[in-house]
Amino acid sequence: MNAKLLLLFLFVAVAFANAESNDLRIEDIEDREEAWRQFKIKYNKKYDTPEEENKRKAIFLDTHKDVTEHNKKYKNNEVSYSQGIYEFADLTAEEFRRTHTGLRGHNGGVRGAIPQA
Repeated sequence: MNAKLLLLFLFVAVAFANAESNDLRIEDIEDREEAWRQFKIKYNKKYDTPEEENKRKAIFLDTHKDVTEHNKKYKNNEVSYSQGIYEFADLTAEEFRRTHTGLRGHNGGVRGAIPQA
């Protein structure tokens, strides 16, 4: 009976490990073209024109190269953290800063009366 229980436990453990390994880590895909394809699928990326897609692809490929080179250093204990590919990997740093950081308050004149001193 104990052997069957152990076998069942091992089967369940392998099933869970396999399920977790199916979680796509784009930064682990060495073929950059395949990484680009998987990135577009994972983050449902669609571009309006072929020119826009080519621009975004070039940015992504540079990002992917930087991340994979950094992660090689991480695996060799040369740096203390790893990096990943996320939904913004097709934006330049400037585009990301401009569109996803900072306060987006009212850009027009005064909203209320200025009190008298």
